[in-house]
Amino acid sequence: MKSETQVYLVGAGPGDTGLITVKGLRCLQQADVVLYDKLANPEFLKEAPEGAELIYVGKVKGHHLLPQEQINELLEEKACAGCIVVRLKGGDPYIFGRGGEEAQHLEQAGIPFEVVPGITAGFAAAAYAGIPVTHRDCTTSVSLITGHAKPGNEEQTDINWKALASGNGTLVFYMGLSNIATICQELIYNGRAANTPVAIISCATTEQQQTLTTTLGEAPQQAEQNKIPTPSVIVVGEVVALRDQLRWFDSEPLSGRNSLPSNTPIQGFECSDNIAKHGVENTASKSLPVLLKNPCILLLGGGEVAYRKAKVLLDNQIEFKILTQSILPTFKEFAGKANLTIKQVHAADLKPFNIIVDATGNPAVAKLLFAEKQQRFVLINIVDIPEHCDFYFSSLLNYGRLKIAVSTDGASPTVGQVVRDKIKAMIPDNLADLLEEKAAGRSRGAIDAKVTREQTLTLLAQVYLIGCGPGDVNLLTLQAYTCIQKMDVVLYDDLIPQQILDIVPASTQQVYVGKHKEVHGWKQDDINQTLLDYARQGLQVARLKSGDPYISGRDTEEAEFLIKQGIRVQVLSGISSALSASRLPVSH
Repeated sequence: MKSETQVYLVGAGPGDTGLITVKGLRCLQQADVVLYDKLANPEFLKEAPEGAELIYVGKVKGHHLLPQEQINELLEEKACAGCIVVRLKGGDPYIFGRGGEEAQHLEQAGIPFEVVPGITAGFAAAAYAGIPVTHRDCTTSVSLITGHAKPGNEEQTDINWKALASGNGTLVFYMGLSNIATICQELIYNGRAANTPVAIISCATTEQQQTLTTTLGEAPQQAEQNKIPTPSVIVVGEVVALRDQLRWFDSEPLSGRNSLPSNTPIQGFECSDNIAKHGVENTASKSLPVLLKNPCILLLGGGEVAYRKAKVLLDNQIEFKILTQSILPTFKEFAGKANLTIKQVHAADLKPFNIIVDATGNPAVAKLLFAEKQQRFVLINIVDIPEHCDFYFSSLLNYGRLKIAVSTDGASPTVGQVVRDKIKAMIPDNLADLLEEKAAGRSRGAIDAKVTREQTLTLLAQVYLIGCGPGDVNLLTLQAYTCIQKMDVVLYDDLIPQQILDIVPASTQQVYVGKHKEVHGWKQDDINQTLLDYARQGLQVARLKSGDPYISGRDTEEAEFLIKQGIRVQVLSGISSALSASRLPVSH
C-alpha cells in the first residue's frame, strides 16, 4: 500500500469471506475508519483494529441512509482528519458500486486514494452456479448491465436493448430482479429468442445461494412464483445450459458439500468455514463401536461441557441418559429427544450403565464413579481428570458405514476437531454409495481390491481451477492463497508470475503446461489428461490460471472433461485481468 494513501476503495467480493483479496484484508486491518455498505459481508468488520470507527452507509432501493454526496463528503472529512479510511464495498468498487464517483470526489479534493479490486458479484455468482460466462462453443463475449435505472431515468433509456439482444453474447444483469419483466420484454422485443436460457442467482457464494434456471419468456413468472430473494444476479445466454453439467457449489444440501475450508495465512483472520460450522462437535471413544452402539450411556452434568457432549451424542443417534442437579437454558432444545432427569446423583443411579461420562466438575461425583469402577466393569470419563479416564473424548466422523475417531489422548480436543474437519473436507458425498456397493459385493464374495482402490482414490481426488487474478500476489483471494499452499500438485502456464509460484510449498510438485501462440508446448488434450492422471492418484490438484477461470480461458473444457471422468472440480473465482488492468471505472 502506498504510504501517502489515506482512502482505500476496497472490493469485498460477493459474500464468501474467502473471496476478499489479501490486500483488501490488510487494508481493513490497518483502518482507522471503515465505511461499509449492505452488500459487504459483516464478518469483515471484525478485522478492523479495536477502536476503529465503523460507519454503515448502506443503501436499499428507495432508501439511502446517506445520499452519495454525503458519503463522498464523509470520506473527505475523515481523511482530512488524518485517518486511514477504508470504503468497503460489495463486489468490485468500480462495477455498479459508484466507486468511480467517490474516486472523482477524492481526486478533486486532493486526497490520495487507492482502488483495491474485488471479485465482481456477476462473475462469481455465475461461477458458483456452474455457469462459465464465456465458452468457445457458446460465446466469447459478455456484457455487464445494471438492472435498475438511475433516478430520473426510470425507463432506462440509456440501455441499447437492440445491441444487447443481437448476437449470442452472455448478458449479466445486476440488481435487476424488480425489473425482470421489463428486461425480458425488451430483449425479446429486440430479437433475443424467448427460449434463451436464463439463470437467476440469489445470495451468491453464501450458504443461502439459490439458483433458478428458466427461459427468457418464463423468467418473470418463475421469479415471482419462486419468491427469489435479493440480492440477485440475472444471467442470460446459452452458457446457462452448462449448469447441469458444471454445478459444484449448490448441487447438494449444505451438509453434503465438500468445500475447501477458507482458512487464511493472514495473521488474525479466520474465514467462515461452512464445513466447520455445520460439523459434529467433539466426542468419540477410543472404543468407538461400544460408544456408538451401546445404549447404556449416562451423562452427568448440565453445564456447557455436558451440553456439547449431549449434542454430539444426539447428532450421531446414540442413546443415552442425562442426570443433573441443574441445567443451562440451552438444554431445552433436547426436549423430547433426550432422557433428562434433574436430581442429585447417588450410587444407585450408576448401576444400569456401563459407560458413564462425568461433566459435573464435582469431586464427590468423581468419587462415586471410582467406587463403582472397583465393583464392576464400567468405562468412565471424568472430564476434569484425564489420567483416570478409560476413554477420551475426541472428534467423531460418522458417515454411515464409515466411522473415524480422532483421539488426542486427552491432550487437546481442539486439535482433534481441526484434524477431523480436514479429514471431513476430503470425504466426497458419494463415498457412502461406494461403501454400500462394496458391502453388497462382499456378501457375494465379489471383491476386487485393485478396482476398489482405484475407485476410492478417484472419489477422494479433487481438482481446483484457481483464478490468480491479474498477477499481483496481493490480489489473490484468501481462498486462492490458502488453496495453493495445500495442494499436492500445481499445474501452471506462462501467465502465472514467479511471485505467485513463490507461495507454492517446496513439497508440492509443480508442472509447467504452458502454450505459445506459435508453438503449443502442451495441447489442451494433454493438459486434461495430466490433470486426470494426477487426480486418479487421489491427489489434490490445482490448475492455476490468470484472471478468472471461467472468463476467456479453456478451464470450462478442463472442468467438463474431468467431471465426465467422475472427478470433483471446484472453481475458485479470481479478479478478471481485463477489469483490473487500468482501474478505470467499468460503470459510472
